[in-house]
Amino acid sequence: MIQEDTFPRIPGNWRVGRLLEVADTRTSNVDKHTVDGQSAIRLCNYVDVYYNDVISESIEFMRASASADQIARFRLRVGDTVITKDSETADDIGIPAYVEYEANDLVCGYHLAIVRPYPQLIDAKYLFWVMRSDPILLQWSVRATGVTRVGIKANELARANIPIPPRSAQQTIADYLDRETQRIDELIAEQRGLIETLRERRVAVITTAVVAAEKVDRRNTNSEWYPSIPRAWSLGRVKSAASRVTDGAHISPDTEGGTHDFVSTRDVKAGNINFSGSLKTTAETYEYMVKAGCRPSVNDVLFSKDGTVGETVVVRTDHDFVVASSLVIVTPEPLRLDADYLAYVFASKTAKEQATSMMRGAGLPRLSVANLARIELPLPPLDEQRSVAEYLDDQTSRIDALIADSEDLIALSMERRAALITAAVTGQIDVRTAA
Repeated sequence: MIQEDTFPRIPGNWRVGRLLEVADTRTSNVDKHTVDGQSAIRLCNYVDVYYNDVISESIEFMRASASADQIARFRLRVGDTVITKDSETADDIGIPAYVEYEANDLVCGYHLAIVRPYPQLIDAKYLFWVMRSDPILLQWSVRATGVTRVGIKANELARANIPIPPRSAQQTIADYLDRETQRIDELIAEQRGLIETLRERRVAVITTAVVAAEKVDRRNTNSEWYPSIPRAWSLGRVKSAASRVTDGAHISPDTEGGTHDFVSTRDVKAGNINFSGSLKTTAETYEYMVKAGCRPSVNDVLFSKDGTVGETVVVRTDHDFVVASSLVIVTPEPLRLDADYLAYVFASKTAKEQATSMMRGAGLPRLSVANLARIELPLPPLDEQRSVAEYLDDQTSRIDALIADSEDLIALSMERRAALITAAVTGQIDVRTAA
């Protein structure tokens, strides 16, 4: 039985129907392998759909192989909508992309499903926008099954409820959404460009301050990274100005019934520690890790060395927590190195370039503790370090405020975009008269 209450406010001349009434649905079984004897293909993968609203020729598709039967069944055609059919969380299921490009060798990959409209019954682009609407995405979260990995079964995909307006209205709705979402997307792109510019400006301000570029009374050094520094400054390495440079625990924490925060790289961002999102470990594991030196102290600097390399935070609380091996604890010598100044040095272009030059690993970039300890840094007198840090606190807070404003505008624009799509495909706005 079709649940009309899924779309309780559609116009009187609209109806709610099953997806199978207006489209053919098929889930792909073409994997990312190349098998001898099969035909070479380009594979449209999960990430191609997840990160793109449109499947176009500009995407660099993976090379793989498929049987003749698979190519015949899963070759993409212009007008198809491809959706993600399974993932680790239900929130990532049903994300659609519209196919604007087809080729004889372009095939839909595993973890995806093709929704191919019957053109005499439904407009292809209207169907894409329906699949992009919140009521449809909500249905997937209800229909999905699984524990460690959730997905939509083929029969559940076909049985999804969708709003079906008169055929003559469908293209009008699709054209309206093409036009209006493009305007919103251009605004979002503009704000993302601004954020990128502001972040580059932030790094430039920090780099200029920590090398005292404005000072003319300088002396030459033998350093590749700091060819000259102010005459009253010295040049050192992290290990020469810190009493401790060590990473966190190289163990998997016991998290069953855990109560103590176990912080990793994913919990450190933009100079803050997200304790609410961190793993929790047991008191026994916590005590073991404290004895192993994995508990930071106030004014220690944490530096992420695995995966996302270079996220830095100064510990400002005596909150009880321990850190994973993906984080390095740096304890500055209090009479030689200010913690806030060190954090800014780590955020400078010069320090980032040093770290990059010593990183290893292709899939998961890593910086060893020993190499972090070897990073060179300029060392002004301690009072001057504090003055630099205070100056940068002021300058970066202004830039960060502008970034936050742009991020808020992006979030609001994305909310408006989602609401507009839902309103249009459910008949809550008359697109013939909407501005």
